[in-house]
Amino acid sequence: MDAKDEALLRRSALRTWRLFREFSTPEENWLIPDIVQEPASLIVHRVSTTNLGMLLNSEAGRNDMGS
Repeated sequence: MDAKDEALLRRSALRTWRLFREFSTPEENWLIPDIVQEPASLIVHRVSTTNLGMLLNSEAGRNDMGS
């Protein structure tokens, strides 16, 4: 992988991880809500299989990149 592709992957992983860091809270049992829209009052408090898979993939990517 060249440096340009690695930088793109790192930026994408960081944006994904920030989303989970912000919204996966103890109140949500550390799972990201299914729907999060502005204003912050529009949050659907359920978990989809897609979001659960994204959480697992973002954790794996973060670990692989040494963060």
